[in-house]
Amino acid sequence: MIDQKALVSRIFDGKDGKEFDKLLRRICGVDSLTVMNPDPYLTYFNEGKRFVYNYLEKMKEGKLDGNRQSTVARTDDNNGD
Repeated sequence: MIDQKALVSRIFDGKDGKEFDKLLRRICGVDSLTVMNPDPYLTYFNEGKRFVYNYLEKMKEGKLDGNRQSTVARTDDNNGD
C-alpha cells in the first residue's frame, strides 16, 4: 500500500509543490467566501472543493492516516432494507 501521507508531503514540499499549493488554494476557494446565496447547491459545491484541499492539508500535517475514504458518514449505504 502507498504511504499517502508521504506522497502528499513529497508533492507539496518542493518548489513546484509550493506553486501547486497556491494554485490549488485558489481553485478550491480556500481563502474566499463559499456561501452563495440564494443557491444552496453552489454553496455545497464550493464547500466540497474546500473539503478536498483541507483533507490533503490534514494528510500532509499527519492529522489523518490517508487511508480513510471519507470523514463524512455515508448514508447512501443504508437503503432501509
